[in-house]
Amino acid sequence: MDVSAKELFKAVGHNLLQNKWLFLSQGALLQLVLLLLGTALVQFGFRLILVISGQPNLSLDTFKAILLDPLGLAGVLIFVTIVAFLLFFEYAILTFLVAGSYQNQKLTWKNICILTAKRIRKLNWKQIPFFLLYFLSMVPAANLDMGSFLTDRLYIPHFITGELMKTTTGLWGMMILWLVLIYVNFRLLFTLPLTMVNEQSIVANIRKSWAMTKKGKHTFVFSWLALESILAILTICMLLFFLFLGGVLDTSGQSIVVETVLFTIFKTLMFYQTFLTKLIILSSILYVLKKENEVQVVCQMPEGHRKNTLGIVLILTMFTLFLGVYNSVRLYTASLNPHQLVIAHRGFNAVENSIQGLQNAAKVHADYVELDVQMTKDGKFVVVHDYDLKRLANIQQRVKERDFQEVKGLPISQGNQKAVIPSLNEFVQKAQELDMALLIELKPDGQDPQFFVQKFLEEWDSWSNTAAYKVMSLDKDVMQCLKQERPSICSGYVIPIQFGHFEGFHMDFYVIEDFSYNEALVQEAHEDQAELFVWTINEESQMERYAQSDADGIITDYPDQMQNVKKNIQKYDTYLDRVLRLITDTK
Repeated sequence: MDVSAKELFKAVGHNLLQNKWLFLSQGALLQLVLLLLGTALVQFGFRLILVISGQPNLSLDTFKAILLDPLGLAGVLIFVTIVAFLLFFEYAILTFLVAGSYQNQKLTWKNICILTAKRIRKLNWKQIPFFLLYFLSMVPAANLDMGSFLTDRLYIPHFITGELMKTTTGLWGMMILWLVLIYVNFRLLFTLPLTMVNEQSIVANIRKSWAMTKKGKHTFVFSWLALESILAILTICMLLFFLFLGGVLDTSGQSIVVETVLFTIFKTLMFYQTFLTKLIILSSILYVLKKENEVQVVCQMPEGHRKNTLGIVLILTMFTLFLGVYNSVRLYTASLNPHQLVIAHRGFNAVENSIQGLQNAAKVHADYVELDVQMTKDGKFVVVHDYDLKRLANIQQRVKERDFQEVKGLPISQGNQKAVIPSLNEFVQKAQELDMALLIELKPDGQDPQFFVQKFLEEWDSWSNTAAYKVMSLDKDVMQCLKQERPSICSGYVIPIQFGHFEGFHMDFYVIEDFSYNEALVQEAHEDQAELFVWTINEESQMERYAQSDADGIITDYPDQMQNVKKNIQKYDTYLDRVLRLITDTK
């Protein structure tokens, strides 16, 4: 790349300033189109998978059945094609918008759609797999801020990354994988822009992008950092100005009208900051391609076309009104859920699943303590999460391969903390001394469900004061067996990935991961007289969001912090406070 950082900075900055109103209006229109049309198409594709495969939902239990069903597999392919088309459409519009601005051509949507259709037709069946693989590589690394709202929910679930990062090997593995993906994404930055502006295949453009980014990487980094810094400073200054203005107009912070306007301005500024970040990166790429004569698409405007100022104003107004209505509803309903349970995930501030963790959770007034229960070789129960003993006890053997006396009292460590593996009875006895309710997760590790449940019920019947206890498992057969044997026990099903309905489960509560959570699932659970818990919520912004949701319980590694978040929301609950909390919400 024979372009200096200074030249790239000046060219991109000038182009953004010269075409700011065009970019802002088209960005707003693009977002509205994708939100309305894109969301509808994605939901249609997902429902199509369930309907033609005859499955009530998409989960780990049904995923294999859907893929093995020819109709289900066809539905999955249609769904993937819809998402790929929408991603391609979004990227094509942005590319042609910027390319046209460099050629001093203000393209109409008709021109852009025609050019996009031509590029889609160029993607033959041989190229589509490479196109899909390219977009999948963008998901974990977000392609250096070139992601889409369509891919916001496509990430590695926290229950996977969280467990991996609890070990040194897993932590290093995740860091290396992240760095590799960042590097690969950087080297492939030119791939899709090249595919839009030349006549070559996506495979050829992958090779060309790799060659073009072999040198001159600092050019992009320096120019992006400089432009991003200016954009960030401007955004922060405007946010502070409008916050000051809102404080002057509404000194109490209780005016729903003023705070809705303030919230709408904040969200609009944050949207455009993200959108302009994409344009900075894309403008830099296309300027380099233009300098190296790689832009072969000629953008021609119809004769006599004039700048449509009224159209731009109408688009921006419609976008702002849409945000205003949506934001007023969010502000009005963003209140604390006072009945929500705080559940300490495997205890608190000690080795997981230890007696010390149980005691510490009681000290910070958690409502429940979640614990993991496994069966030993001789049919007795201990409290430990992993099926093998390697991570905590440094023993390369599975729990079910050892007798009870060999596992109970086994020294374990986590970081600088040490403890021993307790038996289930010891754990329950201590919990009853502390008057602490328990959320017991059964982990059968291949054990016969009927045998496992019978053995568990033998221990259950030896306890007293279990009315508040809840029992759950990832194993659906175990929970159905437990529900059949003892309907009086509050039974729950743990579902790591869940899209669709809870049809066919008939449990007292469900536990889903943050990755799968949505308010529709809560409403469905409540209609069936069931509760819904979410795990594992550890970030403050997540805690604030879920504390104001209809979820019945939050499972967290930090119950003390969750309790503080709830107290602060209850204490500081003006509309201004709600605005300040919501602007930190990334979802």
